[in-house]
Amino acid sequence: MPALEDRIFQLVNDERRARDSAAPPLLRDPALAAAARAKSGEMAIHKYLAHTAPDGQTSATLLMDADPRFAGLLGENIAAQPFPAEYGIQVDTYARHIVDVWIASPRHRDNLADRTYSRTGIGAAIGGNTIYVTELFANTPR
Repeated sequence: MPALEDRIFQLVNDERRARDSAAPPLLRDPALAAAARAKSGEMAIHKYLAHTAPDGQTSATLLMDADPRFAGLLGENIAAQPFPAEYGIQVDTYARHIVDVWIASPRHRDNLADRTYSRTGIGAAIGGNTIYVTELFANTPR
């Protein structure tokens, strides 16, 4: 899934720049990526798409468990995309579709364009015939 995560990262920064040429690009953050991968993995295992897991866990709690010193704003975009396993994952096609879904949603679009956020982490996981993707945004320097 790293290739899909990489492509989504590129497309999100392209969209960010297209919406506000003065917006700085998002920087990758390993702690955010680990929490995003954990969130996507959780959704894939339990086959749900929601910001809060059935057990009450959120990306914020996953992040705080990994880094209790984390402070600041945290934003989250999630998506699920069915795919026919026999054809495999076409990275560019699926990355573009996921980012297009976020762009079509005002709240998701606001997250990726928000100048307040300076860091991001993207995680993708497969559950059955569905790709689950989480992108986290944060504003505080490490």
